[in-house]
Amino acid sequence: MSLNEDLNDSLDNHSTYSQEQNATPDAIATYTNALGISTHAAQQWLTSINSQSTVFNLVWHSPVFMRFLTFTAMAWMIQVLLLDVNQWFASWTLATTTMIALAALVSLAIYWTINRYHSWIEIRQLSHGLSIVFYLMLVIQLPQKFEFHLIWQTADWLLFTSLIVGWLIIGQSWLKTWYDHSELSRYDGTSWLVASILIIAAAAHYGLADSAGVMAVLMPAILILAGLCFSYRNSDYRQQNKRTNQVLKQSPLYWFDWQQALLSCAAIFAPIALSWVIITNWLYDGVIWGMSYFPLLNLYDITSWLTLSVGFSLYYISQRRHNETVIDSSVAAKSKRVFTTENLLIILGLISFWLISSMLVRTLHAFIGTPLWDDHQGGAWQSEQVQTGLTILWTLLALVATIIASRYWQRALWFMGIGLLGVVVLKLVLVDLSQTEAIWRVISFLGAGSLILLIGYLAPLPPARDEIENPAQE
Repeated sequence: MSLNEDLNDSLDNHSTYSQEQNATPDAIATYTNALGISTHAAQQWLTSINSQSTVFNLVWHSPVFMRFLTFTAMAWMIQVLLLDVNQWFASWTLATTTMIALAALVSLAIYWTINRYHSWIEIRQLSHGLSIVFYLMLVIQLPQKFEFHLIWQTADWLLFTSLIVGWLIIGQSWLKTWYDHSELSRYDGTSWLVASILIIAAAAHYGLADSAGVMAVLMPAILILAGLCFSYRNSDYRQQNKRTNQVLKQSPLYWFDWQQALLSCAAIFAPIALSWVIITNWLYDGVIWGMSYFPLLNLYDITSWLTLSVGFSLYYISQRRHNETVIDSSVAAKSKRVFTTENLLIILGLISFWLISSMLVRTLHAFIGTPLWDDHQGGAWQSEQVQTGLTILWTLLALVATIIASRYWQRALWFMGIGLLGVVVLKLVLVDLSQTEAIWRVISFLGAGSLILLIGYLAPLPPARDEIENPAQE
């Protein structure tokens, strides 16, 4: 006799109980499989329970209470493992973060093994947070070792290597488990990938000579850009895999969405790194490891431009997705959003303007000894050579911006160029005319004036998007 027939016979014998509990054969079979007991034993257990009691209703109908109990058990297990690890490695004097990372890794491995043989939804839900705790403790291992001058023996390095191997194996095992149960979110893959990028950045920062933080920004920028380039070159193949689940499961790590994880990493990395670019360009002379500064051919400028490239990659991807999504009613919704692709382009344009201006100041400082931005006695603003160079440079930037905007119909970029041109005119009248000598004033006015004439001839105002779409619809 099959399992369903057994359940039907049992339910016929206990019809009164069945009406009170509203239990279905499938539900009973699910609980018997989860508890590892027979169906008859489950029926006897359910019959003996007072379904009207408060305790029964709290446990049976409240998943929040079950998650709370599971969370309490997980926290207790972490505490016990911390005590055990502290005794097992008493002679090593491990840091607290290292013991937490080891305890979290062991817990994740145990829970994954249990869930593999007996599905446990509460433990799968809470393992999302536990994995983030493990990644965080793993990431701060190298900064903690070098910032606090801890002495690591061979055993400590082996333990750190074991944590990295655990991050790779246990992390991907849980990602696959969440994927199989349709519980995988984009934050799970992003946190796993962010941990790897931060570990590599910390290794480059502390493993090489002091670079004033340049290597800590350069390595993530290279990894993210390379990953985005590779993933989007294979986007067509990825779309084919999504349509055919059989082809998808033949690819390695089919459960891990590299493209989405890299895009989320870029969204996290870009604001932090671009803030670093803005601040350091005010203070830094660009000299790294004692090498002479030459514009664009030094690690600092390369790092700054790669960081900007990450930001422009986000803009390109956002613009591409917007163009691929054709929704007529999205115009009103888009106007209510503060952070749009056009606003992102404006922010990136302003940062590029600041970076190029700072490169000019650093170049003049390296070759003719003019002051930097933060030097005493007014800094670069008191230098006639810097003022003349900035006037011509800003006019050139306005020319390039308006030409590109006219060719590719980017009205926001065109208005940015015209706005910069207005700043140049104000600078000529308020600064150059009163603070520079005659020869430098002549150079500034002639250079800026000729470039302004070119802008009026080569870069007319591009049409608005509505003006482009309406003729096409007609």
